[in-house]
Amino acid sequence: MSRVAGTEWKGRIVRLERVGIQRIRRGPVGSSLRWDRRAGPRRPSHDRAVFLDETGSRWRVIQLAILLTVVGMLALAAWFVPRALAPDPSRDPRVHRDDTTLLDSLPRRLPVVGDGVMLRVFRVQGAGNRLYAADPFTGVRWRDLSSGEMRTVGSSKFGIDRFGRLPYRQLALTFDDGPDPRNTPKLLDLLSRYHAPATFFDTGENVLRYPDLFRREVHEGHLVGNHTMRHVDFARYGDRRNLEEVVLADRMMRATDGYGTGFFRLPYGGDDIDGIATSGYGILLAQQTGHYAASFDIDTDDYLYKPGKTVPMPRLDGLGHVLLMHDGGADHAATLVLVERLLKQARAQGYQFVTMASLHPDGVRSAGPAVPSLTDRLTRSAFWSAHVLPSLLVRMLFVLGAGTMIVVSLATLVLALVERRRRRRRVWPTAFTPPVTVVIAAYNEAAVIGKTLASLRANDYPDLRVLIVDDGSTDHTGEVIRTVGWDRVRVIRQPNRGKASALNRGLAEARTEIVVTFDADTVLGAGTVAALARHFADDRVAAVAGQVRVGNRRGLLTRWQSLEYITAIGLDRTAQDLLGAIMVVPGACAAWRRSAVLAVGGFDHRTLAEDCDLTLSLQRAGWRAEQDVEVIAYTEVPQSARPLMRQRFRWMFGTLQAVWKHRDMLLRPRYGALGLLVMPYTVLSVVAPLLLLPVAYWLVVDSVLAGDYGLMLVFVVGLVAFHLVVAAVAVVMTGEGWWHLLVVPVYRVIYEPLRTYLLYSTALAALRGREVGWKRVRRTGSVPIPAVLAASRRSQPARLTGPDAKPERGAA
Repeated sequence: MSRVAGTEWKGRIVRLERVGIQRIRRGPVGSSLRWDRRAGPRRPSHDRAVFLDETGSRWRVIQLAILLTVVGMLALAAWFVPRALAPDPSRDPRVHRDDTTLLDSLPRRLPVVGDGVMLRVFRVQGAGNRLYAADPFTGVRWRDLSSGEMRTVGSSKFGIDRFGRLPYRQLALTFDDGPDPRNTPKLLDLLSRYHAPATFFDTGENVLRYPDLFRREVHEGHLVGNHTMRHVDFARYGDRRNLEEVVLADRMMRATDGYGTGFFRLPYGGDDIDGIATSGYGILLAQQTGHYAASFDIDTDDYLYKPGKTVPMPRLDGLGHVLLMHDGGADHAATLVLVERLLKQARAQGYQFVTMASLHPDGVRSAGPAVPSLTDRLTRSAFWSAHVLPSLLVRMLFVLGAGTMIVVSLATLVLALVERRRRRRRVWPTAFTPPVTVVIAAYNEAAVIGKTLASLRANDYPDLRVLIVDDGSTDHTGEVIRTVGWDRVRVIRQPNRGKASALNRGLAEARTEIVVTFDADTVLGAGTVAALARHFADDRVAAVAGQVRVGNRRGLLTRWQSLEYITAIGLDRTAQDLLGAIMVVPGACAAWRRSAVLAVGGFDHRTLAEDCDLTLSLQRAGWRAEQDVEVIAYTEVPQSARPLMRQRFRWMFGTLQAVWKHRDMLLRPRYGALGLLVMPYTVLSVVAPLLLLPVAYWLVVDSVLAGDYGLMLVFVVGLVAFHLVVAAVAVVMTGEGWWHLLVVPVYRVIYEPLRTYLLYSTALAALRGREVGWKRVRRTGSVPIPAVLAASRRSQPARLTGPDAKPERGAA
């Protein structure tokens, strides 16, 4: 069994560490100890790291759930997809729609006969001088061929019949590629004002994206035809894909508004003889799916004219005509001007505006109400989920993310400014200089601990003791400490048991009520210890945070972190201080009320963010945590990507552990802004990107491939501009260098990939339930003491001269 070693203070038993006799093997140097299942029973739940699942059952259940979900989706897809993409024979039982033999055998070029704007492929039947055009699928006789038409057909077995002409002084306005929110609403308003019906050839994709516009077209009495699902060129694909394009567009219309159509317009089709002769495949495919192909006899070429340009007015000769125009795919403001001119001039000349309904063999029955099948509805739902929902989610993410970021950032700025002003006016007791013990947990810190002790010695606090807990160092840490030659330093050596254990050991050995903790690489500004200690004159305070800044600013990555420390970290904690809701009192520079810390159990080894965990524990117990904006400490940050990712992984994973451990504080009014605002926002900032980042990245890639950079460019420029404002305010508040603003344009270039990696690696680690080690970052001692001390003197807390004196304003 494992046993617990502890020390008693005033009747309280504080667990310092677990001395596990089953703890057989260690991880890498500096990492937490690993559990060997073969050595004995699992550790008790109260001693187990948060998210740890030693049996692996959680991960097996998750894997099984994922496997079952994938299998279920594949089975559903195997059943559903063939039904969704196949033509529906119930719509026209006379047509064998699954048989593509005729399509495959059709010559590339067919003879064209007849005169009209409707097109159909016919089979030549009969003998001698009695040839006629018949339905190529059913053999039903359509009409006899004249002698001239028979000469045109020659020996061909198939031909294309042009039929259907509008009577004199009738015009059919047709619009391709819609509906489109840029043009269709204005066009419908214009047509409504002149009481003119029109014919719209819509793509299924646009019907899916803009269902309200499609419904409006139908409900206002216009005719709608099929223009394929995605406006594809049939020459580029095979039979199966081309059939699917027509079938899916039909399904979108039926499922969206119970509308069926017998009209089809071939994308990229022409109205000249040569263009029609080579379109036999597309025309026949339309017939195979129950449609007749609709052409035109006047092409306005409106798509060639940009907004502000004038589209030439077509010549009106008194005959009936079908005009081709567009309302989708681009901004067609020029087309709208042309339509209004047409409506006015044609009406003045006695023209009547009609749809193409009368040109179809079935007349007015060719388009209208149609009962959608279950397959229609399911197909639309599936395509909506795949093509529309992601964009809606990204728009929501954009509005929510940008809006939340702006609101939270502005609120943070205001709160930080108010808090900074309030703290500067605070009156501190002049005679309060309690005994202080500084505790430093050290593990292989020979490169940095000398500078830390030198800066600590320069603080010149009157009643100061220093406890360094050497947590099993294997380098020359002890020798460096001895060379400092400071009689106030006491070193305690113990086997390597982790930072929490070392800090608890320091608490156990300390004999003062105020304990200050620094990391072994922290270089202190002048007056740091005194400024931290003064807060404990308030009996309600149990923890005080200093401001940590980057000391080794030697490259882009460290300068990026410096900007982050003074904005995302520094401003946030200052704002939280005003709300009484500090989330983390950083172990790199912090002060603690020893009795309060012991009462809540000390530093807990069950999370990797022991400082965050302890901060929450203290506030949960009713204590206050504060920050002193005048306390400046400098730390060494990672100088390359891999150590940075390790450090940030530990931060995020440890914070999630702490929040999960204290999850019953969430949304609880008794914990004030901490439970109602700060902790929920922390959870939301992790959960929301986890769910929405894949969709966001997918849409960004899709937008880039489609050449649509507008929204993305606006977002990036706006984000950089806003961050510049935030950074400028932070620089003014902290007295830091203006060079930080030069880092702003590249801030997101580093931040976004790092955040993505951290979010998913952290979530995966939590779900897998494996024990996560400390992954300590190797220190190099690159923080320059002279520059740090010079900077800190400019911002050190002012000395007080009387019982009611206010602190003088520093240069910072």
